[in-house]
Amino acid sequence: MLSSGIKRVKGETKELLPDDLKREIISRVPISYHPVASTICQDFSNFIQLRHVYGDRAKIHKAETVIHISLMSENYVLDWYTLHKKAFVDEFVLRPLPQFPVVPVKRHNLIASGSRIYAISWENSENMYVDCKSYLTVRVPSTTCNETLAVIKRQLYVIGDLNLETSSAFLKSLDIDDNDEWKVVNFPLALDHSNYPIFSNLIVLNNKIYFIGNSGRRCVVFDPDNLTMERMNSKGMGRHSYDSSCVINDRLFCFEKNNKLKVHVNGNTWVHVRGLKNKLPKFDSGSTKLFNLSGKLLILQNSNRKDILVTVVSLEDRHGEMWGNVFSSNVALRLPYRTFIVHALEVEL
Repeated sequence: MLSSGIKRVKGETKELLPDDLKREIISRVPISYHPVASTICQDFSNFIQLRHVYGDRAKIHKAETVIHISLMSENYVLDWYTLHKKAFVDEFVLRPLPQFPVVPVKRHNLIASGSRIYAISWENSENMYVDCKSYLTVRVPSTTCNETLAVIKRQLYVIGDLNLETSSAFLKSLDIDDNDEWKVVNFPLALDHSNYPIFSNLIVLNNKIYFIGNSGRRCVVFDPDNLTMERMNSKGMGRHSYDSSCVINDRLFCFEKNNKLKVHVNGNTWVHVRGLKNKLPKFDSGSTKLFNLSGKLLILQNSNRKDILVTVVSLEDRHGEMWGNVFSSNVALRLPYRTFIVHALEVEL
């Protein structure tokens, strides 16, 4: 049988396909079809289970965006899942990751870059990252990050040690490729009590870091290329909930309490995403998160604490107007106990 790569001859089995060719084949199969491919032959299953396939996919530039999600139960047990599209149908499913390495989450900030998930301590303790292609863990040089962090152009930035008495803070960067040492970056903005809210939310947009506070009415923009920090006008980015927002193709999207999606145009101007009236499920803004899923808008909701509802919206720019269409909407995970989303991170595999 060519499908399994095995031929039976007089009670014996002979491999029709060498291992390197099997790896080449499975590396080109979309991740959503991996469960099906695993049933074709044991070697395909092994390549997937041992995660060799993800390193191979990176080498031939076939990496896909997947969402890694951590859920915590009422017993404070943290479990990791990955979100995948189902094979042959336009639905998504959350599959458990029982072999996912232990990641320090208490008093750590987590952020993803490429295939890595970084855990940076608030207290100058263990820093590390997990390579999700192989599940190898690698130590990261020590630093503290008691405020926030971001990744721009293969540089991991941390902001921390905010001191309101001396009106100071630090900004450091780590070259992701070298993983050698943190470098201090000039932080040109003095901080005081009235400026502190700028650290309540952070967004990376057009390779700049937006520090947003007071529900968007205060905003400071850091440009790492020019090492400048500038305030936006008095109205900032506009009043919205930036806890549930995401950037897709350099466009910022957010979710409103009235169950509507908006896209940022410029300054503090926002417009509604057209074509979605009465088509979206009823969302609870407090438990709704937005993500970039390969150019589509992914909406995660955990409103009843037992179900994870996944809605995917395809987007189209029509002569300057953003239109949306509901690609799929289904319960991706149903648990017998209450849980809530702790982390949801975009990973390239």
